[in-house]
Formats: sequence, C-alpha cells, structure tokens
Amino acid sequence: PLAAAGYPAMVRNFSTGANVERVMSQYPLSAYDSPAQAVAAVYTDRYMACAQRQANRILAKYVPVFGAEFTDETAPTSAPKVSFPYGVSHTFELQYLFKNFHGATGVINPLDKNQTTLSNTMVGYWTNFAKTGDPNGSSVPRCSRYDGKKDTYLSFRLRAPVPNSDFAKRHQCDFWDDIANGTTR
Repeated sequence: PLAAAGYPAMVRNFSTGANVERVMSQYPLSAYDSPAQAVAAVYTDRYMACAQRQANRILAKYVPVFGAEFTDETAPTSAPKVSFPYGVSHTFELQYLFKNFHGATGVINPLDKNQTTLSNTMVGYWTNFAKTGDPNGSSVPRCSRYDGKKDTYLSFRLRAPVPNSDFAKRHQCDFWDDIANGTTR
C-alpha cells in the first residue's frame, strides 16, 4: 500500500515542476479513500480518459468517431490483488467483447446474467460498426458521432448503455488540457 507521504513522489511520475503542486491540489488525498486511489485517479484521468478525449477531438475532424466508455465496476478480473479497488480498469471490457476471453493469465472469468446482457449489447454495437461504419442498431440507445463541442459519450453500464455528457468533468480533462498547454485557469 502507498502511504500518504509517498503521494508527492508518485505525482512526480505524472508531472514536473509547479505542476506537481497543481496536480496534488486538483487531486487532494482527502478526496479519496487511500493514497493509492488518488494515484489511480490521476493516472486514469491523465493517461487514459483525457488522452482518449484528445484523440477523439483530433480524429473527429477527419473521420467519423463514436465515443464510448465501459463503466461496469463489477467486471470480473484475474488481475492480482492490489491495495485499492481496480474499478473499471483498462482491458476489463475485452471479456465482454470476446466470448471466453482468456486474458494474460489464461483464465476465463464467467460473466453473470447482467454482464452477459451488457456483453451482447456491446457486441451488437461493435458488429454494426464493423459492418456499416456506424455502431447504432434499431433497438439500442443511440451512440452519437463524437462532437467536441457536445463531448458526449455512450456509457456501457449494466442494464443498458446511456449517453452521458459528464465524461470530461468526471475525468477533469479541462485541467489536464491546461497542464498540456501550459496554462492556468
């Protein structure tokens, strides 16, 4: 487990100079159940969520882009135990898209009934996209083309996917954009 005293050193892995203090202020330890969860939030927002948002913004100028986010925190995992909950971790969605996916550990993690329903829905979107270049079908919530001004994503969650427009806010992407651009608000 990461101790609170180790948090600044971990943040230095993601930022330098004055930005270290900015990141620690934006992600204060008091907002998280543990220092490890704070680091996980910084990493997720900086390198996964906001980086993908930036890619979507760039690519949408040239090709159709559809933004989606996998949000099932109950996804089974074979990942080793760590000092914080994995939450929705990178690659956990693959077992929903590929039946009997073995992952790096070679273990199949069976999906429960609700996860199987979500899996079938996700496979439908991916299949439609592969066939037509548009993920939408007739009996599922619409996944809109990505528009940087609307910044809407489709959240793949249990029961049914839902469009959401709070992705950038939840992941503090404007803050990370400012860091990348060397600006402050």
